[in-house]
Amino acid sequence: MANANISLLIEEKRKELTSIVKSNGLSAKSTIICSRQLDDLLNIYFKQQQALLSKKKHAN
Repeated sequence: MANANISLLIEEKRKELTSIVKSNGLSAKSTIICSRQLDDLLNIYFKQQQALLSKKKHAN
C-alpha cells in the first residue's frame, strides 16, 4: 500500500468513525469496530514510515 493510498484510507475511516460516533455513541459496537479498523490503518502507516526512515538511514 502506498503512503498516499493509506493516507486516503485513514482519512475516510476517520470520517466514518466520526459519523458512527455521532449516530451511535462512543460505546456502540459499531464504533469500537470502526475504531479498531482505524487503529489498524494507522499501524500500517507508521510501519511504512519506519521502513522508509530505515531505508534512508541505511542508504546514507
